[in-house]
Amino acid sequence: MITTTATILRTTLLLAIATVTLNTFPVMAADEVNTMITVQTESGREFTADVDPRTNQDRLWLRFTTANTTLLRPITWDSIDTAFYQGERIAIDELRELVDKLRSVPPRQEIAAPSTVEYQAEPANDAAGTVEASYADRATRALGATSRVEFVRIDAFLANWDADVEDDGLVIHIYPQDGNGDIVPINATLDVELIAARHVDFNAVPHGRGQRFDRISRWTKLVDQDQLGLSGVQFKLPFQALHPEFDNDINTHGLVHVRLSIPGHGVFEDSVSPVRIRRFSPVRDQLELTIGGRFFPTERTGRGK
Repeated sequence: MITTTATILRTTLLLAIATVTLNTFPVMAADEVNTMITVQTESGREFTADVDPRTNQDRLWLRFTTANTTLLRPITWDSIDTAFYQGERIAIDELRELVDKLRSVPPRQEIAAPSTVEYQAEPANDAAGTVEASYADRATRALGATSRVEFVRIDAFLANWDADVEDDGLVIHIYPQDGNGDIVPINATLDVELIAARHVDFNAVPHGRGQRFDRISRWTKLVDQDQLGLSGVQFKLPFQALHPEFDNDINTHGLVHVRLSIPGHGVFEDSVSPVRIRRFSPVRDQLELTIGGRFFPTERTGRGK
C-alpha cells in the first residue's frame, strides 16, 4: 500500500513538472525549421539571431526576439566575415542560399501560462498577413514619444577592407543616445573630419616647431533610422587625397571629430583621440628610412609604391 501511494505521488509530481515546463518554454513543432544563425562581421562583432523575411540582395536582416519585443538589425552582405548554422561554419555563398529558405519560415511562437501572457501580436494590416514594424518604429514605441537625443558617442579605428596590403581608411561607429544611454533611431546628416599633425618647413610655423595640424580628410554621410541597430550605425571612411601610408609627413595618430545634425533634435558633436591612422611597424619605419617608402616591391598596394 505504501509503495502504491509513493508511485502515485511520484507520477503526479512528474505530470505537474511537465505541465509547468510546457507553459514556460517555447514549443517547437517536430517539423519546424531552425532559422537561427550566427554571423561575425569584419569589425569583429558577432550576432546570433533568426533570419527575418525582409532579407534581400543588399542586406541580411536579423531578428532578435524577447518576451514582448522584437528588434531588427540589417547587416550588409559585404561586411560579413564568417557565418555558422547549427554549430557548423558555412561559406557566405552557402549562407545566401540558406537565407533564401529560412526567410520564408514563419516566426516561432511561444506558449505561456494564461496568467503570464503579456504580449499580443499586432493585427494584420493587409490581406497578406501581419507585417512586422521596422526597428525604428518598435524602438520609438519602446522609448516613448518624448525620447530625444541627448548626446552622441563615437568609436573609430583603422581598417583595411580590400585585397591590397595597406589600410584603406577609418571605420567609425555612431551612437546617438538619449538620457538613459539607449540608442535613438533618427534621420540625420553626419559630418566627419580627421585632423592630424604634419611635418612642414620649420620657417612655415616657427611656433609649431616644424609641425602643423591640418584637416587631412573630411566626409559627409546621411544617416537613416533604418540603419540604426542596438549597436548604433557603422560607416567606412576611405582616406582621401592625403593617405598616411604614402605621405610620410603625416603623423601616426589623429583626432576624429563628428557633427551630427538631427532635424527636431539639434546639432551634436563629439571627438575621439588619439586614433591611429598609420599602424605601428618597426620594419616599415626602417624601410621608409632606407628607400623612402613603406612597402616592399613584392607587395601589392592600391596607390603604388
